[in-house]
Amino acid sequence: MKTIFTFKRVILIAIMLWALNGVREVQSQTKHVVNVSNDVFTPHELTIEAGDIVEWQNTQGWHNVNGNQHTYPNNPESFGNEPGSGWTYSFVFNTEGTYKYQCDPHVSLGMVGQIVVNSANGNTQHDLTISFTNMEPHNGQTLRLWVNDQSTGSTLFNTEVTVSPEFEIVATELEDGKSYNIDFYADHNSNGIYDPPPADHAWRLELNNVVSDTVLNFGHNVVFTDIFDATDVGAINEQQFSIYPNPATTSVNLFYPGFSRDVSIRIYDLAGKLRQVRSKTRNGRIELDVSELPRGMYFIQLQDGEDVQTRKLLKR
Repeated sequence: MKTIFTFKRVILIAIMLWALNGVREVQSQTKHVVNVSNDVFTPHELTIEAGDIVEWQNTQGWHNVNGNQHTYPNNPESFGNEPGSGWTYSFVFNTEGTYKYQCDPHVSLGMVGQIVVNSANGNTQHDLTISFTNMEPHNGQTLRLWVNDQSTGSTLFNTEVTVSPEFEIVATELEDGKSYNIDFYADHNSNGIYDPPPADHAWRLELNNVVSDTVLNFGHNVVFTDIFDATDVGAINEQQFSIYPNPATTSVNLFYPGFSRDVSIRIYDLAGKLRQVRSKTRNGRIELDVSELPRGMYFIQLQDGEDVQTRKLLKR
């Protein structure tokens, strides 16, 4: 028996499919309620999925929600309402990203909030926003920042910015479940290269077990970290694979108990490009000639069978 599709029947089927699709969308949409009272948003931070609704319920006081891009230029979209009392305001967040908002009459009392919108399709990559404040001691100086995978030492992201009192840096494509070190320094003595603190001011932030878009807040302080620790001779015997000196200017020595076996050594720049350098073996160690490498940070990778180890090298 043949099935004959008339024009009217095609239209009817299309309407039915559209309706079913709408039902699926409604069923997958979640509403999140934020209570607005006592000069605070409760909860003041939310992580939701794209397509979800956030409903603010004003139960006490004269407040509003201001997530306008004029106030927060990094918001993917604008949202908000006018100040008043006894209101309910809803917004559907369809665009992924981090949204900040405030109550205009009470922002000076800390009445602010944040909403992180993740992909509704189970996104496994996330953004990291580092928010810098009170950076006046380094205003106009150069700040260099790296996001390094803790397990491999490889660099996911690096950038260089000119410091202002308040600014943000956004790194993308952080992976679910991974942990990262965020290393950065201000070129305090303005010589164009890294010098250990206090000549330059350097810090490290840790981000462990990434599960969503994240905001890290950093305010200037004098608790410095030497992010390119120089390996001393005493520590060489305690490490499986060590390099010395670090930072280096003309040559660097590699120490590893397995150099009697067939191991491979590679050196990469921050862009992941393999760099060729001359090498020679001296008394159970390998010496690399790095004199022709431009100044900057590199990664020395040692592979012994399936074992791969990576060390950072700063070339001055």
